[in-house]
Amino acid sequence: LRKGETLQQAIQRIEEADLDTKDRLLKRLRAGRNALQAAESDIAEHSDDSEVQDVLDEVRDAIDALLSVREDSDSSDEPQQ
Repeated sequence: LRKGETLQQAIQRIEEADLDTKDRLLKRLRAGRNALQAAESDIAEHSDDSEVQDVLDEVRDAIDALLSVREDSDSSDEPQQ
């Protein structure tokens, strides 16, 4: 909390402190997936809101960045010719 984090962020940092990187990654990805699935029930009501659209764009950018890292990792694993 001293770092300006919310209580939820601080609790998450404590819970994740003992996890290895794969477990931590899976926990974060699943939490994000669950939050997005829960938001689906409200999106129709607010789909025209500019702030909602901005956040959706940020989410898309974050997903694109993750996929790009995955693709870069996959291509670096390929044998060089």
